[in-house]
Amino acid sequence: MIVIKPTLINDKNFKPFGTIISTNKKKAKIINDGFAAKYENLVDLRRFKNKGFPSINIYKAKKRTFSLTIDRLEMHPLSSQAFIPLENEQFICCVSLAKSRPDIKDIKAFIVPKGLGIIYSKKVWHYPLISLKNMQFLIIERYGKGKNLVEYYFDQEIKLIK
Repeated sequence: MIVIKPTLINDKNFKPFGTIISTNKKKAKIINDGFAAKYENLVDLRRFKNKGFPSINIYKAKKRTFSLTIDRLEMHPLSSQAFIPLENEQFICCVSLAKSRPDIKDIKAFIVPKGLGIIYSKKVWHYPLISLKNMQFLIIERYGKGKNLVEYYFDQEIKLIK
């Protein structure tokens, strides 16, 4: 059995898998007579292939229990996928580098702190949404023709611990 323990996400350790969505170190444009700060272009929506277009969705995620069995990973060959929690809560992501199929030795897990979101790059293997509470997420993903979901199931037991 392989056991994976998540580490705290940062720009450097998550870079091979995608981008962190954050207002940290970003300059805001003050709008609405000073009552709002606008942080522009936090998500690149040009990452869609084969005439796909951005779809904005809300996922109602159920709290996961641990240890969590990682029985599969999935990837999206035609697009990136953004996960933005609508509550100020942390969540976990579990990823592997882009290859024709994931290698269990490459699987990493990250704790995404409160106030941050993530974008998985196109073709990055990842486990489905791992929420630590019952909560909602704003998801930006591709909608359109073409197969944009590939799943790979593992023969070996993999456990994610908190």
